[in-house]
Amino acid sequence: GAAVRPGNILVGASGIGSTSLSSTGNSTIDFTGGTVSITSSGAAISIGAGVDISSTAFDDTQNLGMEIVATNGNINLDGSLSAKQLNVTAVNSGNINIGGDIIAPMASLTVQGSSSINQTGEGTIGIGTLVLSSQSGNIGSSLRPLETNVLEIMATSGGSVYLNNAASVDVKTSTVAGTFQLNNAGDISIESKVLAGNLDFTADGDISIFNGVDGSNGVALSTGDGNALSVAAGIDLASSKGSLTLN
Repeated sequence: GAAVRPGNILVGASGIGSTSLSSTGNSTIDFTGGTVSITSSGAAISIGAGVDISSTAFDDTQNLGMEIVATNGNINLDGSLSAKQLNVTAVNSGNINIGGDIIAPMASLTVQGSSSINQTGEGTIGIGTLVLSSQSGNIGSSLRPLETNVLEIMATSGGSVYLNNAASVDVKTSTVAGTFQLNNAGDISIESKVLAGNLDFTADGDISIFNGVDGSNGVALSTGDGNALSVAAGIDLASSKGSLTLN
């Protein structure tokens, strides 16, 4: 089994039972001395509305403040999570369903197979850097994008990615097989390579491109009224089979 240093919190389950934290009112788990680890094997993990889990720990070896891992089960995040670093992983099968707020300087959400990352409530992912990964499932949907308020984002998906972001953002290296749609309330800066089947970025502010953008089936970039769309010298915007639309 995994070694557990003194002071860590471990909540675990295996078999057919699920790991569930629920509250009829407002409950808070506040931990400052180690990693919060919530795991389940073969069942769902559910953090109910009204449950707040907070960790200010930072593990210099594993770089984890909070980890939530479910094997063959959904992860339902309807409560509030706060950590210096947060890793949420659904292994093999199981979706990540986001209903409550997530606050962290750095967070990663990962699903495998055809599983998806879904916006199921009114919560917002509000952090510095967000890393999203899915093998063939979607991240958000066209009808209900993920609600984020992040400064940096990186997305890797064999499906599509749909995001509403509430802050100026730097899009880091990303590869999305389907549609990569970003509706942004501030500026968008692209300083790393971004590849997508269809790339559709809309900003209320400026869009600044400092690295290659390739949407094989189409690229659409749109800025707010009176804002600028700029492309650095020597940088390519490409679409091998579709159109380039710049507004």
